Amino acid sequence: TDSDTEQSIRATYDFIWRTRIPIPRFYILTHPPGSALYDQYKSEGRLITEDLRKYDVSQCVHKPENISPQKLTEMVWWLYRKVFSWKSRLRRTILHPAALRNPVMHIFALMVNLHYRKYVRRKVPPNIF
Repeated sequence: TDSDTEQSIRATYDFIWRTRIPIPRFYILTHPPGSALYDQYKSEGRLITEDLRKYDVSQCVHKPENISPQKLTEMVWWLYRKVFSWKSRLRRTILHPAALRNPVMHIFALMVNLHYRKYVRRKVPPNIF
């Protein structure tokens, strides 16, 4: 969003680490053609491309106010790599303090995280389906 900065993305990682969110997901704001935001960004000259093949929520297709589109895309993939590292995955799932109370859910979360990591390696936004 326009409020995102390199610092806010790093803070997102810190928040996920501290709170141990088992299955985090995040995407780059991508406004589809015909939406009010798309029309606004187009009228303001803030669209980078109108190539819909790039509208996959994994790359920035507009000019945010506080970070360059390239840096935003880079930082989101940095965030994915950090969040889906082995250390982070284990901490948020089977080493989570609540894992003993609900082991099935935390094992499931670990499996989802392993699945998501495959997507991250291919630079495709994770999806459970």
